[in-house]
Amino acid sequence: RAFFARFDLGQRLTIFGHTRLGWMSVNLYRDRDAATVPRKGLRALEQVAPLIHAAVARHLELVDPSIGGIDLDGVLGERLKRLDRGLTPRETDVCLAALGGRANAEIAAALGIGLSTVGTLRRRAYERLGVSNIAELFLVCLNATR
Repeated sequence: RAFFARFDLGQRLTIFGHTRLGWMSVNLYRDRDAATVPRKGLRALEQVAPLIHAAVARHLELVDPSIGGIDLDGVLGERLKRLDRGLTPRETDVCLAALGGRANAEIAAALGIGLSTVGTLRRRAYERLGVSNIAELFLVCLNATR
């Protein structure tokens, strides 16, 4: 909140996406005086989000060519395992697949389980981790101690 007050910001939009470098978030801020982003604007932003992430990923590679070698999915997976919140091995598998950008149907096929089972495992894991969506799961893993 201090950040928002210091720069007179009223709204933050975070775009999460999976790129060839792994998970990425891009934050966009609006002035306090600006109107809230309308739904039409949010839909447009969703449509260009992959392009934004690709551009940021390419920029990072150009600035520091070694960044392409970072296994961000592996890092997030290790951090998820280190959280030690009592996840079952299957809940961990589902979370890791979700962090890897897979949809529930893909996870179900890869693990040989039903789609509803994936949903149940994901919901239980989220409850244990105190998160409610993939963005929060990503942040919990990012903020986990090494």
